[in-house]
Amino acid sequence: MAKYRALRSFCGKVSMKKGAEKEIDDSEVAQDLIKAGFVVALESKKPEKAEEKPEESTPKKAGRKPKKESDS
Repeated sequence: MAKYRALRSFCGKVSMKKGAEKEIDDSEVAQDLIKAGFVVALESKKPEKAEEKPEESTPKKAGRKPKKESDS
């Protein structure tokens, strides 16, 4: 079962309004809607999270540490 977003409103065996997200069980219907330009498939959330991890764990650039003031 995959999730799809409607690019425009339509009705029939599956009905959606523009911008709505819905799971479509019938892959044949989903492929017909994609081919007609009514919907686009959404990626599952698991790969998105995997892509976010490298961005968060990006190594920081090494830099100079501030000099400590001596008590002279």
